[in-house]
Amino acid sequence: MKRLELFEMLKESAISLFVSVPDSTLKPLLNEVLSHDDPKYIACSREEEAIGIASGYYLAGKKAAVLMQNAGLGSSLGAIMSLVQLYQLPLLMIIGWRGDTIDDAPEHILMGKSTLSLLEQAGIKYQTIEGKEPIEDIRATIDEAYVMGSPIALVIRRGALE
Repeated sequence: MKRLELFEMLKESAISLFVSVPDSTLKPLLNEVLSHDDPKYIACSREEEAIGIASGYYLAGKKAAVLMQNAGLGSSLGAIMSLVQLYQLPLLMIIGWRGDTIDDAPEHILMGKSTLSLLEQAGIKYQTIEGKEPIEDIRATIDEAYVMGSPIALVIRRGALE
């Protein structure tokens, strides 16, 4: 999938802020975000911080996307469940999926194998992105988060973004 195509679709979906802990899997998208003045970008040191900022942004009437590595999903589940889910806030998470195959660094393998089941156990709907999905399917997934008032994740495999 072309990073510009995904970026433009996110802008068309009224995403006006990207908040992230930088991740190498999402580097193509992050580079696209940083090459534009709009939408805005905020770098964070922890995923929970990014989730708090995105939630506050939604409460101010605007849409944000949180970019994170799947390891950050594990550390941020408390914030997702006690803030986002409890108060039925929509939250778009774009998650770089490390460790989904055995050809990754050893520290990513266990989390990689657990990522989708963690999302399922937390009741978070997700769509995996391999790179060939129609952009309209991804847009429909994002729109659902705002209709349902719930978190949703786009889980992007390494190499899926060009």
